[in-house]
Amino acid sequence: MLSSAPHDPADKPLTLAAYDAGRRRSPTSNRRVGDLLPSMPLFLAPEQYLNVPLEPTYLAAYEGVPRFYRNMLER
Repeated sequence: MLSSAPHDPADKPLTLAAYDAGRRRSPTSNRRVGDLLPSMPLFLAPEQYLNVPLEPTYLAAYEGVPRFYRNMLER
C-alpha cells in the first residue's frame, strides 16, 4: 500500500519511495527486512509512469548472480 506522506513506524523502519521531480510526489511504502516488495511507480515524466513489480524483478535478477557470490551473500 502506498501513501503520499512518509512516516517511520517502529515496526517497519525501511521506506521505499518513488519520486516524480516534476510534481514533487513521493509515494512511499514502509517495510521491514523479510517483507515482500510491492510494485512501485517508475516515473518517466510528470504524470507518466510504469508500475515496476519489485519482488519478481529482484528475484529474477538475483537468479542471474553467479553461485559463488550468492553463496557469499547467503551466509
